[in-house]
Amino acid sequence: ALRDIGVPVGLATDGAASNNSLDVWESMALTSLIQKSTEGDPRWLTSRQALHHATVQSARAVGLGDAVGRIAPGWRADLILVDLTGPHTQPVHDLAATLVHSARSADVRTTIVDGRVLMRDRELLTVDVPEVVRELGERLPALTDRGHGRRIQEYDT
Repeated sequence: ALRDIGVPVGLATDGAASNNSLDVWESMALTSLIQKSTEGDPRWLTSRQALHHATVQSARAVGLGDAVGRIAPGWRADLILVDLTGPHTQPVHDLAATLVHSARSADVRTTIVDGRVLMRDRELLTVDVPEVVRELGERLPALTDRGHGRRIQEYDT
């Protein structure tokens, strides 16, 4: 459909209303599985194609297709280091399949964006998490007051 006419199809999480976990890794695995069922073809969407959508195609979809999404000279150094030593990732017969269907976002140990290490060994280096949580707690009453006692957005559950 869109892919066939050259529209870049990326993967993302845009908010709790459409993805409660905000976990793009989960979205990658679900997309691969759902497409197999929707298309009636177990060969579509392959693990390699899912990784391509999560990286190269996502970069293209947001207008960064000439800067990120590949590991190559002249491109931004946006990388993740994934721990594949856990029992849930074993055995690793096909790296792409293991990354898409066995690994989880919690297996990402290190994140590097434009050459800058933002997370090392699962420790965020650029965000004061307790401070963010504290600030969210302070701002929540003002957000709920804007709804005059109603939820700002109603969701069917």
